[in-house]
Amino acid sequence: MQYRINRCALQALLQRWQRDLPPGDIQDVAQRLSQWLGAMDAVRLDAALRTLETAPAERAALPQRDADLLDVRWEQGVQELRALVAQHGAPEPAPRGRAARLAPLPAVAVAEAPVFAAQHKRYLLTQKQLATQTARLREGLRQLLARSSGALRQLAGLDAVMETMLAAREQAVWAAIPAFLEPRWHWHMQAAGGLPAVGVRAFEQDVQALLAAELELRLMPLQGLVEAARKGT
Repeated sequence: MQYRINRCALQALLQRWQRDLPPGDIQDVAQRLSQWLGAMDAVRLDAALRTLETAPAERAALPQRDADLLDVRWEQGVQELRALVAQHGAPEPAPRGRAARLAPLPAVAVAEAPVFAAQHKRYLLTQKQLATQTARLREGLRQLLARSSGALRQLAGLDAVMETMLAAREQAVWAAIPAFLEPRWHWHMQAAGGLPAVGVRAFEQDVQALLAAELELRLMPLQGLVEAARKGT
């Protein structure tokens, strides 16, 4: 029994990147992203769901003050996360204006490993920040749901179980994604020809799109909590 990610934006983006690579360099995106739950995990999840199903059918919405606080916390949290992604894609300031930013860089400067290493390090830092802030936001939402005495409180408990159960596998998935960066970097360098600065900026735009897709996937369980709270489920 397996839980699979079907056609999320992240998977679609990586598959599009793969189509630009030579056949020998293609990695199995589906294999990296699809297998999340094994048999034992499925048993644990089934037990948690049965506990939720057999609990007394009590429908209780959040108190209005908590509901308002949840909306504010959710909207502010998402804005901060999206700002983090947007900040990653911001171009480096150029003291000589737009013409200097568009000027070709020496090919040797872009070809050196430290140039890609700096891009790679920046991506990993932003990815880590996304993980930390998303986890903090998710915990805050659960705390608000737990104040309810009905199904929302049970949902908060189930979500905590799911997060713990999937943590190791999620981390493995996120850790595998940076492997797609270097082939994409080389592809852009080749496509840019004699304008390596153009290749660098195109790569930065791709990395920003990748982080945006990652964020979309990370926010899915949080969005489910928010929607459930708004419906009073």
